[in-house]
Order: sequence, then C-alpha cells, then structure tokens
Amino acid sequence: MTRNQTLSRTVLIVGLLIALTAAPRGIPALRAESRTLSEPMTLLVRMREGLSDEEARGRLEARGVHVDRRIPGIDAWVVEAPQGSSARSTSAALARDPDVTWAEPNGRVYAVGVAPNDTFYEAQQWNLRRIGLPEAWMFTTGDPRPVAVIDTGVDFLHPDLTAKIWMNGDEIVGNGIDDDRNGYVDDLHGWDFVNTDAEPQDDHWHGTHVAGIAAAHTDNATGIAGVSWQSTIMPLKALDETGEGSWDHVLEAVVYAADNGARVLNLSLGGSPDDPDLPAEAIKAAVSYVRSRDCLIVAAVGNSEHQPAPVLYPAALLDVLAVAATTEDDTPWWYSNRGPAVDVSAPGVSIFSTTPNARYAEMSGTSMATPHVSGLAALLWAFQPSLTADEVMHIITSTARDIDPVGWDERTGWGRVDASAAIRSLRPYRVYLPVQRSHSSSGPQ
Repeated sequence: MTRNQTLSRTVLIVGLLIALTAAPRGIPALRAESRTLSEPMTLLVRMREGLSDEEARGRLEARGVHVDRRIPGIDAWVVEAPQGSSARSTSAALARDPDVTWAEPNGRVYAVGVAPNDTFYEAQQWNLRRIGLPEAWMFTTGDPRPVAVIDTGVDFLHPDLTAKIWMNGDEIVGNGIDDDRNGYVDDLHGWDFVNTDAEPQDDHWHGTHVAGIAAAHTDNATGIAGVSWQSTIMPLKALDETGEGSWDHVLEAVVYAADNGARVLNLSLGGSPDDPDLPAEAIKAAVSYVRSRDCLIVAAVGNSEHQPAPVLYPAALLDVLAVAATTEDDTPWWYSNRGPAVDVSAPGVSIFSTTPNARYAEMSGTSMATPHVSGLAALLWAFQPSLTADEVMHIITSTARDIDPVGWDERTGWGRVDASAAIRSLRPYRVYLPVQRSHSSSGPQ
C-alpha cells in the first residue's frame, strides 16, 4: 500500500500541543493549519456474493487494479488504482461492473482534533465526579474484558497503563507463529495496522490520553483514576504519528477488536460526511459486522472551529453511540459538532489524563468525551453481562441527565451521561451513599 493516501482537498487539522507549563484555566483556543493533500490511490471494493477469493482477486486484477489484501468480516478488498488513474475514477468504473457490489476511494481518517489549553497542573478529575462515578463504583469497578482503543496506539510503559494492557492468552509471543490463527502473528497485545506489526506503541499521544480516561490503573496510590478500573486496554494502532490514517486500517482494527474479545470499541476519530473520498458503504459494513457480534462502537462526533459542523463518520451512523462534549459546568462545548446523530454528551474540556513518557496533561475535545462513555459501557457489562449492545446503548441514553433544552437536542443528544443513574437503573431499590465533595465540582445529586 502506498504511504501517500491522502485527501484531495484542503482540510482543517486542529493544532496539537501538550500542556507543559501552568497557565490560567479557561476554554481552550483552537489552532488550525491548512493542508492541501493529494487524492488517495487505493480503494475499497466488495465483490458480488458467490465468488471465491481466487475468482474475486482474478476479476479485480483483470480490470487493471493491483490487489493488496482482503479485510475479513466485511468482505472488502483493498486495491490500488492503475498507474495514471485516480481512486475516484477507478471506483466509478468498478461500480458499473456487475461483479462489483460497491467500490469506494480509501480516504483518510483523522483523530478527532483537540484544543489544548496549555495548562498543566495537579490532577483534579472533576469529570469523574460530574458523571456520578463515585456512586457507580460502589456497585462495580468493571471486569478484565478489554476496551479496544482504536487510535494512535498506547504507551505500554506508562506507569498508569502498563498493568492494564490486554494480553492475548492464545498467542505465544516471539515464536513467529500465528498460534491462535486469527491472521496476526505474535499479537500478544493487539496490533499496529499502520506499520503491520505486533507493537501498537503510541508515537503521537492521542491514544494514550484516551486510554487513560477509559481505564487507567486505579486505586494504586499514583496518577489518575480511569472510568472502568478493572478493564484492560486493547491497543489497536490505526492512526500514524501525525494522528492521521486511512479508513482501511480503521476498519481492519474494528474487525480485529470484535473478533478478539472486545465488546466496547472506542473510536475517538472520524471523517467528514462531506469528504468525497469517504468510503461510507465500507464503514457501514464494519459497523454492521461489529453489531452482529453484539459489540458496541462508541465514537466522537468531532470538533470544529466553525459551527455548526456535522457529526463525523462513524459517529453519524445509527448503530454507533455518538458522543458530544460538555464543560465542567454542564454546558455544551461550543466546538463540539452537532446534528441529528448525536446520542449523548460527556465531559470533554480540560480533561486530565495520561500522555507518553510517564506524563499527564489536560486535553480538550470530543476525543476526550468519548472514552468516558466507553468506560461506562464496560461498567454496565461488568455489572450485568447478559445485556445486549442495544440494551447498553439504551441504558446510557435513557439515564443521561438532560442539561440543555428539554428532551433530545442536537448539541448534547439525550443529555450528559450519568454513571450513577445508569447503574441504579439496574438496581431499582434506593441506596444512600456518601459523596466526597470538592471545590471543583459538587457532582450530580
């Protein structure tokens, strides 16, 4: 696969900066730079049913495309356009072929941009108190099943994460053999789909920050607390060192997660529905595959300096739990994208979490809001394993605290998630619990 698969339009990339010095708190500013990018040269193709892999490969190659590989589970082929042809023109030509169900350019996907506020200070996790976790933790702190973090990778050596990395018990590391026959050799701790190896280390920072929010090592007298204390983290690297990637890597990671034991898939990333290279059918196929395994995708709606902006894919899809961001005082974050696809919201501004090299920092964005909801989904499944993905999604949306207009709205969905109410909905009797108060947040009552 070529490394220069990029979009043929100018896109807005949110500036990234880790807060290293103390500064006054406040709503973070967005920094953006414009990039003119070239059109992708690969595409995603599904052939008609009834063709064997050999027949499908042969018919694709007969049409002048180079076949790279097939993504299992969603039956999509990753192919390169002929030299001198674009992915768009090739996909249009293939789409007219009776042997082809659909053909789409393999566009780019981005980590949902964050807006750092340049503040680094002692961890004050107002966000966990705000969504009622102290009360919810009285009933469950999760279980060891993994939350898949499909992102830029995770820093395995971070002291708040190293004990939480998922281990594939069916794989013998270092023997060069695919022991569990899942198609990935030596994948003891997940997979790096960007570099095609078994070391999904974070060479950016985004994935490490997201992982800490969802499931940092908790109650260990150091660092921060995660939403789901007991959950392991399945690191699946689908974005590169710049926080960007291509959809085929994301879709492969989604299939891997569903096939290898993760019921909750966190996607703090997305692509614009207005992108002409968005492979919408392939994304829908991946979401359908995940739901057929009774797993849940939790995805960020996206951020933009210019609002209103539409919800990104895959969050825009019906079977994905789409998460917007709120502030410390329960108001909608202005930069959070909006629209009819928004399901719920969660704290996403000035969220303190892990960053590479044993560090911590505050970050803001719907990327930070999303793992709060992924962690909550893991808590619900730990508390009642018989729940279906639809039931988990319904509990989270129906128990969310309405914070904007009455009822559903396009900025916060059904409201800001409430872990205490979600868990209590499964335990109907009344329980009185002491709540530790802090000057930074009184927490839900």
